[in-house]
Amino acid sequence: MTEPSARRDLVPPDAKYRAEREEDGQYNDLSKPTMGNAAFDGPDFTKSNQGARFGRNIPLSEVDPSRDGGILDPNPRLVSNLLLARQSTPGNPSGFQPVGILNLLAAAWIQFQVHDWFNHGTPRTITDEAFEVPIPPGDEWPDGPTMRVRRTRADPTRRKNDNAGPETFANAETHWWGRLPDLRRQPADLDAVPRAQGWEAQDRSEDGAHSGRRGRDRENGSHRELVGRPEPAA
Repeated sequence: MTEPSARRDLVPPDAKYRAEREEDGQYNDLSKPTMGNAAFDGPDFTKSNQGARFGRNIPLSEVDPSRDGGILDPNPRLVSNLLLARQSTPGNPSGFQPVGILNLLAAAWIQFQVHDWFNHGTPRTITDEAFEVPIPPGDEWPDGPTMRVRRTRADPTRRKNDNAGPETFANAETHWWGRLPDLRRQPADLDAVPRAQGWEAQDRSEDGAHSGRRGRDRENGSHRELVGRPEPAA
């Protein structure tokens, strides 16, 4: 963190976080209360913390975006056309290839899940160092020889060109991890929580009805709790 003024503060600890979390994901893990929380103020966030960053599966010391060539090498438009564009054939001019093992419900569910897992926030403006992607020969792109692509919103806790390691990016959504897999790492005061197979975390309002939202909802009093689903008798 090289821009402390953009640091998002932690909500003060409270005993209620033994059984619930904040709606923005804080206290999902009591040992690391900011892990997986969202950057503050939605997609136009201006405050964040390290817990809202997208993780990497390799050491930061090994991250070098330019080691194997520039970010536009290979050309992303060419890759997109080769892998995703519908290729017309004499018997199939539209290039549509149906996937017989899926239906529209699967597509709708995947779309919902992806949008619920992460959100890079509102991109930088088109005049703020937008990518200039060269259009390959023969491409039918209608807007000139280059495609301008807005850059991902910057992590507000990092100063530009701070030489503090690879660039980082923040999540405007709470990370999708559930609470239950982390119970083994919680403080001893949670030892009384049943851990039998079949228990799960669900959102319920104070009257017991499902709230349809994750975490604590200050408007309707819903909260995160552990709901038992007993195993059937042998």
